[in-house]
Amino acid sequence: EQNAKLDEELELLRQKDEEAQGYLETDLADLEATSQDLGIKVDIGEDGEILNFDDIVDTYARDMMNLETAYNNATTEAGQEQLQEEMDALQEKIDAFEDAKDRYYDTLDVMNENEERRQEIIDEQMQNNFDKWSGELELDIEINERDLELLEYYLSKTEDNVYAMAEAAALMVGALHELGSGNVGGQ
Repeated sequence: EQNAKLDEELELLRQKDEEAQGYLETDLADLEATSQDLGIKVDIGEDGEILNFDDIVDTYARDMMNLETAYNNATTEAGQEQLQEEMDALQEKIDAFEDAKDRYYDTLDVMNENEERRQEIIDEQMQNNFDKWSGELELDIEINERDLELLEYYLSKTEDNVYAMAEAAALMVGALHELGSGNVGGQ
């Protein structure tokens, strides 16, 4: 049956969701850790979206600009080297955050696609059930119409038979009446 195959697909989606949920937890932990490294806590909404993504980007962009300004204003080569190391370290943190964000969103996308497919399957199963019920109803109506036509046929035959029986009874009553009067054989 179609719904049985759809049930199997739902089970596969459930298994994929369990696996993806594990990845999502890992990805979220990485995302939180890398945002902390940048000095800001990531805020995740109910739908999984990063609510304060712009704030995080503004923070690390501002920090990088401050380091670049300090680098450009440094008066010694040692000072510039120190600031370059800080900029490189910040860039590594930014890259780690961006990678964690991408992995997190990739996993979230997989889970959202699974949810959309799950809903499509449920809708398809409901349509299958409706079609089956609708077909059974049509079949029942067709059977009832055939039964009605057959009943009408039998009633018409019964009417004919009742009419014939009434004639036969009248003839018998007439014959009995003649027998009782002694008028048998037309005498």
